[in-house]
Amino acid sequence: MSPDPPGDVRAPAPLPEPRSVRTAAIVGLNWGLVHLRGLREAGCEVVALAGVQGERARQAAAREGVPLGTSRLEDLSDVDVVVVATPAPTHAAVIAALPSPLLICEKPLLGTTGGSIDTDAVHRRLLVNYAFAFLGTARAAAAVVAEHGPPDSVELEVGVNLPHPFTAADRRAGYRYDVSMLQAEFALTQVLDRPVSGRIFFEQVIRENLDAGRPDKVQLIFSRRVQRN
Repeated sequence: MSPDPPGDVRAPAPLPEPRSVRTAAIVGLNWGLVHLRGLREAGCEVVALAGVQGERARQAAAREGVPLGTSRLEDLSDVDVVVVATPAPTHAAVIAALPSPLLICEKPLLGTTGGSIDTDAVHRRLLVNYAFAFLGTARAAAAVVAEHGPPDSVELEVGVNLPHPFTAADRRAGYRYDVSMLQAEFALTQVLDRPVSGRIFFEQVIRENLDAGRPDKVQLIFSRRVQRN
């Protein structure tokens, strides 16, 4: 008899048997509506739309021919699958509140301030939608599943290949970005005593900053109507 496995090692739970999915609900009234057509073409009846604002959800449901529009997640308890297409920071709270046995969540699963998810409680009923099936990564994953069958678990190593001035030797030496700035804006207030001083100032700015464009591309905005005499 082989020895018992260590206490921190657990055999993966068997995959659930395929189940019939006939009814669906969608949480999220913006990107969520993109899923309507796909669900219907798959033979699934969309029976409810949910959003933060109940009246807007009811209007969307009436417009799309869906029986129920609601702001209450507990109203979605009798459907086979729920699509979560709300902003990423709300995914954790929405998933925790949904009673549906199957969930499809839009990526990313969590935002940077989106809390955490009890994976032990939901990992057997939660799928994360990957909308870019035309990319090479998605095709490679589909080929592996087609050849070997559905996996019990998946580990991903993700990197971002952005241009930067650090060579491999620099990075090995410990040089890294300390602060990342995506956009910077600066404002300068000038108080002018005469209109001609303003003209001199702007002509000099344009002369010294050719990338600002030609004079006819520069716009001056005043807080009052300027009369041309």
